[in-house]
Amino acid sequence: MAVALALITSVLWGSSDFVGGLATRREPVARVMLWAHGLGLIAIGALAPFLADVVTWRDLLLGAAAGVVGLVGLLLLYTGLSRGPMAVVAPLSALTAALVPVLWGLGSNDPLSGTTTIGLLVGLAAVVAISWEGNLDPNGPAITGRVIGEAVIAGACFGSIVLLYDAAAEGSAPWPIVSGRVMTTSLLLVFALAMRRPVTPGSSLRLAALAGIGDTFANVTLLLATSAAVGSSELSVVAVVTAFFPAATVLWARVLLHERLGRVRIGGLGLGLAAIAFMTLG
Repeated sequence: MAVALALITSVLWGSSDFVGGLATRREPVARVMLWAHGLGLIAIGALAPFLADVVTWRDLLLGAAAGVVGLVGLLLLYTGLSRGPMAVVAPLSALTAALVPVLWGLGSNDPLSGTTTIGLLVGLAAVVAISWEGNLDPNGPAITGRVIGEAVIAGACFGSIVLLYDAAAEGSAPWPIVSGRVMTTSLLLVFALAMRRPVTPGSSLRLAALAGIGDTFANVTLLLATSAAVGSSELSVVAVVTAFFPAATVLWARVLLHERLGRVRIGGLGLGLAAIAFMTLG
């Protein structure tokens, strides 16, 4: 169940990142994020009272912390997606996101099975392969040190979210997501007002809505996945499977933006499928 939920998370995250990246090519990142998180808050806030079994202040605080960390990661990721090739920025952030919980789990007393270990290694190799070829379009956005740095820091933020959600009580979903969205929407609104920037939506409102709702429910499935994970070993599996979200971003970019996919990147997608099989069997 944890692996299946993590896979759903990766599809939702990758798709919403693609849509969010398109929106930030039309409007400032902060405005897109404000409307994305605000609309996501409305959607999940309406459902929360009917879904949660329990909720504590600790869960709400963990959700708020995850929201702030995630906001920093998304701002950096969307900025990178708006100025660099999507097929490079998303995989780099995903690799870092996978490594944070895996390294955390190595320090625990919960050993990995042989099959799971193989799956984790193949999964990490898949993420590397997806990003290895760099930008295949000579006329596309350039790969700079700033773009790489933004992607890596964003990934570290996303990996930290997995650990924060894992600390929340089982059955509290989706209230930690609600508190996180309240925090991030408030911060974005205060920032916009302080900078005296317009907050009214522009032509990218539909894209922002899709990105926000997709990202919000991706966080819900991630929270459920971490709750279903048994021990740090399965949490590492959840982290790696979730880190496959660039596959969705890359495929959308290929279909809609005609960004090229080389042999190594296609091989990486195949490795990702093999990794899921190994970790499911483990």
